[in-house]
Amino acid sequence: MSSSSELATLFSDLTPLPQEDGPHPICAIQYPQAFSETMGYFRALLKAEEVSERGLELTSLVIDTNPANYTAWFWRRKCLEATNADLGAELEYTAEVGGTNPKNYQIWYHRRSLLTLLPTTSTTYAAELSYVSTVLLDDSKNYHAWSHRQFLVSTFGAYDDEKRYAKAMIERDGRNNSAWNQLYFCCEKSTQEEGELSFALEQAGKDPHNESPYRFIVGWINLLRSSPSSAGGVAAGGGGGGGGKAEDACREAGTVPALACLVDLLVGRGEREEAREVCKRLEGMDKIREKFWRYK
Repeated sequence: MSSSSELATLFSDLTPLPQEDGPHPICAIQYPQAFSETMGYFRALLKAEEVSERGLELTSLVIDTNPANYTAWFWRRKCLEATNADLGAELEYTAEVGGTNPKNYQIWYHRRSLLTLLPTTSTTYAAELSYVSTVLLDDSKNYHAWSHRQFLVSTFGAYDDEKRYAKAMIERDGRNNSAWNQLYFCCEKSTQEEGELSFALEQAGKDPHNESPYRFIVGWINLLRSSPSSAGGVAAGGGGGGGGKAEDACREAGTVPALACLVDLLVGRGEREEAREVCKRLEGMDKIREKFWRYK
């Protein structure tokens, strides 16, 4: 449908419902005529609770005018289920709309909903991961894309493979907090040692002022400490008599992120006196958070 007459013909049995702004709107919005007509028919469709092929077509027009219209996406899903529509084609449609709206929550949620209706196969999983990877090539810190990957990885339990992907993204940009978060997310689900600590220490060595690897180190070691049976728990966890390699690396780096990491590691294994001394050192180095370190 590309004209007002076509819309009126398709929905000749429906009377468009105008937007209700009350008797005396303070600042009425001057919508384009095409938008008002489309929304008028959409309101009528909703009132009639109609789920149909023409309803599906109408939601496309509504989404075209406003891709963030969550009611349109919701009703579209109802129409898809009622008409047994091709969900594979719908994924392609969603990708097309998402191409110009990569941070639209409604679109990502719609994709997730579609995947729950499709058979859970390795082919579907691989295709969807490929799609998300393409999105992340344009914006490596797209929160919605990373969240969608977490949904996919959780559904298929492919945490170890995703660890490798997250590491590859970190290699490209060590300050990609989203990738670090993804790596930690996978580690929470699978604490099997795959060189996570060594990797984080290597990244910290490349940029000792980058807080991301140091925060990961604290989280990873806490995971190991809470899972004594995990491989490398003590050796990697900085809990030996002379301190672990993570603590030694933090002392050697001597930057604010490194020393902040050291404080948490020391407190984690009960070495509060040394942690207090490091905090005193940080008071002089990190003036913006001087009061915080004094309090800590």
